[in-house]
Parts: sequence; C-alpha cells; structure tokens
Amino acid sequence: MIEGYNDASWMTSSSDNQFISRWIFSHGGCAISWAFKKQTCSSYSTMESKVIDMATVGEKAKWLRNMSFDIKL
Repeated sequence: MIEGYNDASWMTSSSDNQFISRWIFSHGGCAISWAFKKQTCSSYSTMESKVIDMATVGEKAKWLRNMSFDIKL
C-alpha cells in the first residue's frame, strides 16, 4: 500500500508570497517519491497554501496510484 504525507510551510520572504511544499510517498516503509520546493503560485494565507499543496499532491498521488496498477505492486 502506498502512503503519503504532505505539508506547506511559511513563505520564505514577504515579497514573493510563495510557500514551501513538502511531500513524501512510501511503499513498504521505503520512500518512493518526495519533494521539497517552492509553490508555483502566490498565496496570502496558510490555509490557501495548504489547499494549493493538496491539489498538487493529489495529482502526484493519482499518478503514483495509476503507475502501481501498471506494475502490479
């Protein structure tokens, strides 16, 4: 079973309004996909950045799920 965790943290500077997204997906206790990067769009609240993060991570989770069906994990 694939497990995933994500988080969005405070912006790096007040001039660009971009937050940092982090996520990791694991299978059998081993990391299979992870990222730590600045969000591609600006947001003005922590809640908004978390919604943006969930949308991004949801797409990644969907891709990993479809890949797992193809390789029969």
